Amino acid sequence: MVALYLFFLLAPLLLPLPHEGERILGSLRKFAQFLFWGVGWPLIMASMLLVGRAWCGLFCPDGTMTEAISQRGRNGSIPRWMRWPGWPCAMLVATTVYGQMVGVYDFHPATLLLLGLPTLGALLTGFLYGRGRRIWCMYLCPANGVFALLSKLAPLHFRVDEAKWKAYRDTPFRLVCPPLIDVRRMQRMSDCHACGRCSGYRDAIELAPRAPQSEILATHNVGTAEAVTLLFGILGVGTLAMTWHGSRWFALFQSALASLPGQGGLAVLQQYAAPWWLLVNYPQANAVFTLFDGLCLLLVLLAGGGMLALALWLPLRLATAIAAYAGLSWQRLSLALVPVAGVTLVLGLSLFTVKHLRLGGLALAWVPPLQAGLLAAGGLFSLWLAWRMLAVVAAIRWLPALALSALPVAAIGAIWLEKLF
Repeated sequence: MVALYLFFLLAPLLLPLPHEGERILGSLRKFAQFLFWGVGWPLIMASMLLVGRAWCGLFCPDGTMTEAISQRGRNGSIPRWMRWPGWPCAMLVATTVYGQMVGVYDFHPATLLLLGLPTLGALLTGFLYGRGRRIWCMYLCPANGVFALLSKLAPLHFRVDEAKWKAYRDTPFRLVCPPLIDVRRMQRMSDCHACGRCSGYRDAIELAPRAPQSEILATHNVGTAEAVTLLFGILGVGTLAMTWHGSRWFALFQSALASLPGQGGLAVLQQYAAPWWLLVNYPQANAVFTLFDGLCLLLVLLAGGGMLALALWLPLRLATAIAAYAGLSWQRLSLALVPVAGVTLVLGLSLFTVKHLRLGGLALAWVPPLQAGLLAAGGLFSLWLAWRMLAVVAAIRWLPALALSALPVAAIGAIWLEKLF
């Protein structure tokens, strides 16, 4: 995986930009882009929902490299700043916004930056602080927050039998857990990288099936940082990042911003561009973002993402206030949105896949109904989780609380239905 990753990341840079209309198989650059964004990332996100973080533990090149270099590094102590719980959201938002600004789906140099910089960060972190563990993956990986949330739904987990653990009398093999989990008390798949190294340890750990809803319903102490990652990072910024291109509302926002009064208005920024590593700037491909385009996109993703997250948070906060149940916080209720969030991530990333397959001549008329069906399934699963969490509430409070919990699901569904159809 490391060899394939480095080849498809670096080799296309030796070739010129593909001609307009050139197909995937006719250009290594386009083929590499399709592998990364049209095949790789949609499958990675889907795998989190199906088998947990097996990608992290078995296939991820960054994880492999940071662990390998950490065994020969300085072995320093993990600094306090790295343990800040807001890093998963901050890194996710930063990479999502930057990727849109530089056109990561369409231009390989942008892919090199967006994927290559985290790889360098993983190597540096492993060298400085690794001690044979995956410190980068635990704290600073841009996808860590997303993976941790989606893997809560995985129908497989490494089950720990504490009775067998205590009864074990032989000498156990040396166990090294890359993400530093106390495996004896491991209850969640969101932290586990599913590498399988603990499988069979003390005859007490085995890969076993579980109900997809079990971890979410059993989790009571949900951190604010995790909930913010879901609402702001994935459903806020992430949703707008996957739906802004070609949308009518983005064009209307640009027109409104350009018409603001002043010395020529903000439209004067349309005369200036920026280097390709800050904004899309490929004149030979007729693709150039002006400073005005970049400002509009930045405002839409950050301010718009914040407003969307706030609109999703308010019904959840009101629902928990009406429920008035000590064991149900808005942070915990927000986890009911994980299924619809997971479906939208898979749908959003697969838009690139569908686009290029259609350019290759495939009609794919069955795709929109399938996408709508997946969206409906994710929405219904989210509503069912909210219903289960609110089941302990008195009937007079249950109905209005559930109705409010349905509003975020309906809002996300409406945004995506408009995009898909």
